[in-house]
Amino acid sequence: DGAYFISLLSNNITVMNSTTLAVINIISSPFLQGPRDIIFLNNGQTMVVAGYSNDYLVFFNRSTPDSTSYSFIYRIPFSYRSPFGLWRVNDTFFYGTSYANNTVLAYSAVNS
Repeated sequence: DGAYFISLLSNNITVMNSTTLAVINIISSPFLQGPRDIIFLNNGQTMVVAGYSNDYLVFFNRSTPDSTSYSFIYRIPFSYRSPFGLWRVNDTFFYGTSYANNTVLAYSAVNS
């Protein structure tokens, strides 16, 4: 939607306008620790972030369909240390990689 989402070691995500490079929003949460990769599910409604420093996958929900504002909704523990990369297959299935263990895990939504 015309925006770059940049995960930073300062434990937030900066959202920038892709044309002007102006900062549109800063997404933060106490659960964002060492954010790495970001994927979007459900037409951008859900944002998933790999939390490298705390070994969690962190989920955010978009406040309105045309917004770049996301709020924390929940987190799930990653099965191995240092989640790093995420690869979206579709809105209910994605892969996560562990930097420390050189593993790939599959995630699937069950009952929403």
